[in-house]
Parts: sequence; structure tokens; C-alpha cells
Amino acid sequence: MRIGMILNPYSKKNKRDPKRKDRLREILGNKGILTTTQSLQEIRPALEHFIQEKVTHFLSDGGDGTFHWVVNILQQCLEDGVLEKFPLCLPTNSGTMNCANNKVKVLGTGEEILMRLLNSSGSLPTYSLPTLQVDAEMVDGTHFKKICFAGAVLGIGPNFFEKYYRHPNRGPATMVAVIAKGVLSMLFNTAIIRLLPVPSIWKNYSKDLTRLTSAKVFLDEEELPIQRFRIINVGAYNQNFANIIRLFQFGKDGKMHCQLGYLSMFGVVANIPNLVFGRKLFGRQVWDQPGLKLECLCLEEKGFLSNWDGEVFSGFRKVTLTPGRTLPIPIC
Repeated sequence: MRIGMILNPYSKKNKRDPKRKDRLREILGNKGILTTTQSLQEIRPALEHFIQEKVTHFLSDGGDGTFHWVVNILQQCLEDGVLEKFPLCLPTNSGTMNCANNKVKVLGTGEEILMRLLNSSGSLPTYSLPTLQVDAEMVDGTHFKKICFAGAVLGIGPNFFEKYYRHPNRGPATMVAVIAKGVLSMLFNTAIIRLLPVPSIWKNYSKDLTRLTSAKVFLDEEELPIQRFRIINVGAYNQNFANIIRLFQFGKDGKMHCQLGYLSMFGVVANIPNLVFGRKLFGRQVWDQPGLKLECLCLEEKGFLSNWDGEVFSGFRKVTLTPGRTLPIPIC
């Protein structure tokens, strides 16, 4: 067994504790390589170096976003012939949400996970972690292809993360603050309170968060009867976001969990408890069900603002989602 670890120095835990990488390197010793990447462009050269050094276990330290990039670049290496097969990979539970770690039940600190892996000598059972395959066309004519675990094609999901990432101290408290501010802003836009002298920045907050997007959508080849959407969320497996939001309970048995449709402002607020407790969303124009294929065509010139595993991208003209490959995760 030989371990290669990608460390993101900008993750919350690593920024708070800059000496953490030295502890990880000391634990790793001569059993592997730890590389700190300062930018996304540095990840592929680091992974190719790991491959040359016969690394068998690829670890990412920095949260779900870091794991997302490591997995996708490993997939590129596989497609380019740099890798013969997809290797064992593992996030180190070092982010804010750690959805993948929660799913496979690999818990504890990154240091503890690394020590357990080293003590196992590589003889561990593996979990096949499901993914989504994203194939998209951009408004500029380029193609976008990714593996991800969860995504928000449009609507409240990416708008929420856009506001969340503006905060300097991101975490569970910030998630609650964005939700609370959104609900309060919706209250300020009700007929009774709208005439009060409330600052426009407060009124506009919920309008930005819940703005509608025009799209033509097909779920399992069947066109949906609406073209104005507030939510299109898709997950490969059930996910727990910092014990605040729980989604995608139907993501299993080789199917994706799709949540999409139109909600009124009242419907958005009324469904918040369902997001908190992981229950099915309700609404006359809401589809919350398993699926094998989702196609979304944007009817607006600027394209979709979307979010994949917490990473925000813009300019999508057409997005197609299907169940993706499974990833071999060592259980340690």
C-alpha cells in the first residue's frame, strides 16, 4: 500500500490550523506522499506524480469540493490512458459538510482516518459510492462533463450557495443565517408588510434567492408540463448537509433522486421542515421521485447558474444527468 494525499490549504480546518499538514506528513512518514495544492491547476500534476510513484490509495483533505476535483481529475487520467483502472479514493472528513464520509461511515478526524488506513496495511473492505454523470452544453458552445454526487441545476440551490460563499466564516451557522434571512425577506414581501419602510436590500434578498428560471425539462424521457422552475436538485445518494438540510433519500438502487418543479413563496417556506427532516417535498407542480435520466434545456439567453458538489458554475444551455460510475471507497 502506498498513499497519496492532496491537501487543500484553503479549507476551513486547514486555514484554522496551518500546522495540520505537518502532523499529517509525520503520520504518513515514508508510506506515501502529501502534496499541498495552491490552485485547481496544481491537482492534475500532483495526481500524475502519485500515479508514477505507484500510489494505491488517493486521499483528499479539504472537504466535499476537494474530493469532487480529485475524483474528476482521476477520471480524466483514466480516460486519457494515464490510469488503467479507477483507484481507491477517500476523503478525510475535513470539510464543513463531509457528505461522502457520512454516507460510507468513515468518520473521525483526518489524522485518525489516515492512521486507521496505515494500520490496515490496505486490507480493507470497500464501499461502492454512487455518483451522477453530468453532460452539458454551455452557451459559448463548449462541452462540460463531470462526475458529481449532488447538484442543483437551477433555482434556489445554486442561489443559496452563491449567498453562502459570500460569507467569510462559512459553516452550519452561516447556512442557518442564509435560510433565516431568506424567510424574513419573504415575510417583508407579503401584502400586509410590503408597504412598510423596509430597506430594499432585505426585500430583494428572497427575490434573488428564489428567482424563477425558464426551462424545458424531461424526466425519464417525459416532458414536464411546466416551463418555470424554482428548484431542480439531483442526488446520487442520501446526503446530510451539516445536520441542517437532508436531501435525496430516494437516491438508491442505481437511480438518482430528482427534486424539481415550481413552488410559490409560501410553498418554499412550508417545505423547509421537509428539507430539515429529509422528507418528500410537496406541491401541485413538484416532482420528488427517483429517476434514470434528467434533461434540462435553458430557455434564457444567459443559461443556468448551477452547483455541483458545492462548486458554482454558470452558463449552461443544456444539462443531462444520469447515474454515473461507482467509486471504490476503502472503509477504515
